[in-house]
Amino acid sequence: MTGASPIKVLFVCTGNICRSAMAEGIARAIVEDRYPGQAGSLSFSSAGVAAIDGLHATDYAVMAARGFGADISAHTARLLHPDMIVESDLVAVMEEAEHRVANMLSRRENEEKIIMLSGLSSAAGELDVVPGEPIGDRLERLIEAAGLIEDPSAIEDPIGGRLFEYESIAGELAARLDDLLGMLLGP
Repeated sequence: MTGASPIKVLFVCTGNICRSAMAEGIARAIVEDRYPGQAGSLSFSSAGVAAIDGLHATDYAVMAARGFGADISAHTARLLHPDMIVESDLVAVMEEAEHRVANMLSRRENEEKIIMLSGLSSAAGELDVVPGEPIGDRLERLIEAAGLIEDPSAIEDPIGGRLFEYESIAGELAARLDDLLGMLLGP
């Protein structure tokens, strides 16, 4: 991580048409809304461990994300590739199966930055925000603390579900991202 380069956050789920697509869009919306002066500090992308390149986000994912200020209507799925992990500073996965696949695709030296999103948000809620602390230092503390969270919960896949299930998952993503981004970008 360099001082001038944005921190690169990669969200990973199974197909990259529901959870990780919504997480990417909602994260951008939170930063634009609550931290507009720091929009260049972070960049977001997403991928899926079993994605079909080029598929669009599901209609329900688009509608649910819109409820949290995110427009993911132009999103297209990407299959997770090892280079994506190498190029990212943080890889936030939705459940244990995706964590295992991402770890298998990564080099050993990149495994510590592959963390369940629920573990990241739990750790963020436990850490103090140090005013003036560089974002890279905050990220290092967050990764270290998240690695100590035992049995982080999965963010369930809504694929095939009804709109209210997508909205529930989008709400969970927004709450977890609010914790994570508050730690990284807060005062």
